[in-house]
Amino acid sequence: MTREKVKLAYIQNDQTRKLTFKKRKKGLLKKMSELTILCDVQACAIIYGKHDTQAEVWPSPAGVQRTYMKFKTMPSMEQTKKQLNMETFLRQQIEKAKDQLRKQKKENHEKEMSIMMSKCLTGRSLQGFNMEDLNDVGWVIDHKMEEINRKMKKVNDELAQNEQSKPCSKNITATSDQRQNDEHAASSGSTHGDDDPTRPSATSADGGA
Repeated sequence: MTREKVKLAYIQNDQTRKLTFKKRKKGLLKKMSELTILCDVQACAIIYGKHDTQAEVWPSPAGVQRTYMKFKTMPSMEQTKKQLNMETFLRQQIEKAKDQLRKQKKENHEKEMSIMMSKCLTGRSLQGFNMEDLNDVGWVIDHKMEEINRKMKKVNDELAQNEQSKPCSKNITATSDQRQNDEHAASSGSTHGDDDPTRPSATSADGGA
């Protein structure tokens, strides 16, 4: 059973918000520890709680100092390469949502054009469609034809490949049969040769001597 996706919004209830902060903070620090162990990376965390008298640091003040000094020794370009503040994060999320919306609109429009094309094939008149809709229907038809041609080519290629493999198997069978016939003929010839009356036997030769 899948977990219900949590809606990210400010928690109005003070008690619930404090409990959530405590729970999420513990989970975050656990993930930080796992990240440093599994991936062998240096990481630190400084968390300011709204109701805390002082910031909580992880893994320790000395560890935070070491990680910070290592970060400061990096070139400026490397320091800001993957830096992300709240404004940048929100902009990225907005662009991502806009992109998803554009894709969904395009998908919905293609489905509408496919339905329209199906209705036209059943005899519905094209009257009432504007030029943009007609162009889109034409695009859908072209797209469907390309898809059909690709599938037909795939089937034809598979059939051609199967046809090419058949003579090979026939040749193998014929070669095997020919080998068996040759072996049988050689065996028969050897047997008849031993029974040939014109061939002198070892006994006759000795008797003549």
